[in-house]
Amino acid sequence: MKRIPREILVWLACLGFFLIIAVSVNYHHVLDYMFSDEMAYYMMAQSLSADNDLIYTQQDLRRVYEEGWHAGPIGIFLNKTPDGTIYISKSFIYSWVLSPFFTLFGFNGFLIVNVIFFFLCILMAWLYLRQYMASSVAMAFAMMFFMLSASMIYVVWLTPEIFTMFCVTLGLFLWLYEQESPRKGMQEQRVLPLSFFEELLSCLRWLFLTPHGRRYLAPLPLAFAAMAKLPNILFFVPLIADMLFFGGCRPSQTHAVSVARQRVWRILLPRFGKTIVLCAIFAGMFLVLSEMQTRYTGSANPYGGDRRTFVSGFPFDAPEDTWQKGIPMTTKGYFTEDFFFHLKTLLYNIYYYVVGRFTGILPYFTASLLAAALFFWQFIRRASLRSDEERRALWQRGFLFVIILASIGAYIVLMPINYHGGGGAFGNRYFINIYPAFLFLITAMPRLWPFVVSGVISAIFLAPSLITPFQSSYFPAFHAFRLPFRLLPVEFTLIDTLPTNVDPKLAQTEWTGNGFAHRLYFFDDHALDTSPREFLVAGGQRAELGLRTTLGQQHLAMTITNGVVPNQVDVAVGEYRQIIHFSKPYETRTFALSLEEFLPYFKNSLYPISVFSHAGAVPKFVAGANSLEIRNIGCRVSLSLNPIEVGSAYLENGQADEALSAMETAQASGADEFRLRYLRGLAYQHAGKHDEALRELRWCEQHLADFFASFLSGMAAQPENVPSVMKFSTGNRGEPFALFRYEAEELPRSVGDVFEERDLSNGAGTAFVPEQHHQGYLAFGQYVELPPGEYQANFRMKIGESADIVPEALNYVALFLDVYNAKYGLVAEEPIRLTPEYAAQFGQFGVYPIRFALRQPLVIEFRARATGYAPIEFDAVDLIPLLPTRLYDALGVSLAQQGEWEEAERYFHAAANPSIRKPAEVQAAFVKTLLHLQQWDEVLEMLSHEKIDETGHTGQWTHVLSLRDDSGELPNIPSQVQEKFDEMWRAFSPVSAADLTFGKQIRFLGYDVSASSLKPGEQMRIRYYWQALAAMNTNYTIFVHITRQEESAAALAANRLLRRIGIGQAHMFQQDHAPFHGDYPTRQWLQGEWLREEYTVMIPPQLAPGVYDIWIGVYDPTSGQRLISKSGEKTKIGELTILQN
Repeated sequence: MKRIPREILVWLACLGFFLIIAVSVNYHHVLDYMFSDEMAYYMMAQSLSADNDLIYTQQDLRRVYEEGWHAGPIGIFLNKTPDGTIYISKSFIYSWVLSPFFTLFGFNGFLIVNVIFFFLCILMAWLYLRQYMASSVAMAFAMMFFMLSASMIYVVWLTPEIFTMFCVTLGLFLWLYEQESPRKGMQEQRVLPLSFFEELLSCLRWLFLTPHGRRYLAPLPLAFAAMAKLPNILFFVPLIADMLFFGGCRPSQTHAVSVARQRVWRILLPRFGKTIVLCAIFAGMFLVLSEMQTRYTGSANPYGGDRRTFVSGFPFDAPEDTWQKGIPMTTKGYFTEDFFFHLKTLLYNIYYYVVGRFTGILPYFTASLLAAALFFWQFIRRASLRSDEERRALWQRGFLFVIILASIGAYIVLMPINYHGGGGAFGNRYFINIYPAFLFLITAMPRLWPFVVSGVISAIFLAPSLITPFQSSYFPAFHAFRLPFRLLPVEFTLIDTLPTNVDPKLAQTEWTGNGFAHRLYFFDDHALDTSPREFLVAGGQRAELGLRTTLGQQHLAMTITNGVVPNQVDVAVGEYRQIIHFSKPYETRTFALSLEEFLPYFKNSLYPISVFSHAGAVPKFVAGANSLEIRNIGCRVSLSLNPIEVGSAYLENGQADEALSAMETAQASGADEFRLRYLRGLAYQHAGKHDEALRELRWCEQHLADFFASFLSGMAAQPENVPSVMKFSTGNRGEPFALFRYEAEELPRSVGDVFEERDLSNGAGTAFVPEQHHQGYLAFGQYVELPPGEYQANFRMKIGESADIVPEALNYVALFLDVYNAKYGLVAEEPIRLTPEYAAQFGQFGVYPIRFALRQPLVIEFRARATGYAPIEFDAVDLIPLLPTRLYDALGVSLAQQGEWEEAERYFHAAANPSIRKPAEVQAAFVKTLLHLQQWDEVLEMLSHEKIDETGHTGQWTHVLSLRDDSGELPNIPSQVQEKFDEMWRAFSPVSAADLTFGKQIRFLGYDVSASSLKPGEQMRIRYYWQALAAMNTNYTIFVHITRQEESAAALAANRLLRRIGIGQAHMFQQDHAPFHGDYPTRQWLQGEWLREEYTVMIPPQLAPGVYDIWIGVYDPTSGQRLISKSGEKTKIGELTILQN
């Protein structure tokens, strides 16, 4: 008995394994529903099997429900003809082939069909490759080519991808498979004439078993492929080119006489005849299939006419006509958009087509790149090809490669927003039709290592998905949320059809009264609680997303709120980069930026956004977080394109010109108009446009009563659980200022008791006694909803008598006061510490303010949490809207800028309120006004409370030093005031003076050092003196390098390297620092302000004796870029002598 070859056994085992799976899988157990194309092809196969038509009727709908698809035919495509007949609107050919299997095997019939077609593709690949390499290598390559690719996933899809791939593979196999029948030549040995059946058998043998005969069969499967997907018609073109150039024969079958010795027509005429025959075969089959398409679907084009898709309200599912509820799928106007012919879009699509994260050839069809590389390797060495047959094979592959490029180009050009096959596709669904063509580019395998590398890369990308094909189909984007896919770019041109859009949480749209505003697309699962305006970023993760906006939106505001641990957050929007350092929980940073279009998208623009939270924690397990959140949270990100919020963010960062660009032409109404014009007035003011600023601010003054009435009506409509609100005027001239008081005894609490006292605002309050109560909240939970704006909460409290506080409790926090939102956590927090300097105020009621800003309406509560270190009495908390006060302050500043000192003073006094903190620039303008009006008593009163020597910066008194600096003397003033000013001047006059300007932003004035000669291990006190020349939106760091003189450049470089790895140096040390220990960063410095900071520095014990130079400079820690002075990146400011121990 003849032994069956081992390879045949392998193929049979492979086929049997897959068929067993196809027969045994229960599709309902792995998927709950089918959608769109799958549902359409399922219903078509069902209708052909049961009714032999593709007319959509109630009977078809009933069968869907009977089969257990209770959600109905979601996403079904239907076409209604003029006579009212409704057809299922897809190409019929796949369902027609599938219907007999559906009849025999039920729903598993489609799995059986797909498995058989997929197996035959691998088998043909083996037979083809076996011509050019060892049989075992060919088998391994064939399996790797198809099974380690995204096409393997589509075996479990009820769509025609595997069928069309089989048709293209078969067509190209019949064309390029050169194996000859072993019976070749037998016909020449026959002498007797053949019978009819022998002639027929000989003809069939020639047709199927000879390369020349198979070329006439190749058009048939290609016609089926073209009917399933029209662009596949291109694969017939290389057959025509081959026939025209080579006559469809091997070189050995052509005449040996060269073309130059024959008449051209004698060669071309037979080739034209053969070409016509090929075209007739293809056209005939395609026309037959088109006629069948018309018979089954009412039209040769199933994608035209009145075509709609339905996600609910299916026709015949209700008594009424629901056709108009379907979503039209017309292509009318499809190519009128400039977007489709945009060069930038085209170039990006070519790039994405190869390396895209969700659709690229590299991750999903790696073997195709290997095949292309092998083809080019053959093409490069074409000069060394030894035979005409090899050259002809190369030309054939050249024709095929051109058609591959043309097919890819057709999808990219004609479908630039959906060249991959729709939102639910795994990889590039449409490329599966093209993929087998790459296999037939291979005519040699010079080494095995490219094959191994290709297989490893494919496995790295796809192995987890191929192991679970049903899950990968159900969640087609999930695999790309992890490495190595995250190393690849996201296909922004496909933004609306990416597989992430299958999950509604990953595509969030903001709608306004005018329609579409913007949409956020999330490309991974690192963004949590997604919404159109905000989301959380998981700790230690990078969230990637895309922003789609209308063309008129050119600015974006972003607010980053830290989680519960110190953190660094890296933000990227297009080319814009921002690195933010957080040192405290729930710390917030807001910034705005100008949007530079990354890609056009119809009438919109697209921008990539990335947010990387370096740290994170589970708030539930972090002390003091007061949260039950059990997820690892890094930060919260809020985005806004609203010009009011954008302008506010720009102003917060001192970018007045950018704020005007965002708000100058913006329109709003009601309370929003008031805020817009107020912020616009501030922007004009900071930009030096005083007339425009006064115009906007006076408009706000005229409409202040209307704004306040609207605010009061909103407060009056609060829920019943909010305690009673008391309001009264606080302005000096009866201006409509107000506060809202919440009595402590009326608020919920977890600790403390109510007590009565006549001096309290309502005759009662709450008290906390450490000996009687455990730590907890003296107040929480009034839940008042506030509109966007700036507010101040004043807590009126008393910390017990100094005798009640034990010395061990000093410097501890007595209580935490905060403003809290249940969703966002702490909005603002102020710890009240038991410091020795504060001991004199123990036992007295005082006001403890917290200022906070809301960028959107929020329900907030005011909380007082006692720690147990001191007795506390709580009277009330007052909520003060700051906008009216800020408006009068702004009017005072604008009038002062124009020299209208008397009117400016009236506005400053109108806004005066001891309990409200004033911005430093307002205080500075007020002081300047008093100086010009010579209000010396008031100036002296303010000076008596000033603690400049403690704060280290001049703040509101900057104008005094600027006058002295400009003229050398102050105006004629009383001696008491003069003495205060002289004292202030001396406090900011360094011993070692200097005048260095860094980047036109910071001026170095000099330094003091406690000693010029020291020994290693000793300490020195050093002071640095600065002046802010401009408002800054960067927190700069100061670097101070102390290096021994005459050190070589190589030694200095080596010292820097050793310092970075933590090895102490004998010839240098440094004292880099954030100004004021980070408590007063450069972003908060006022323009013109003078500053003095002091540090204690220890001389390293290992430092060698000698004379050392002191170098100073300024740099941005986020980018590493240094500010330049006239001496370069750093400047020598003095010397220090280190003595021998």
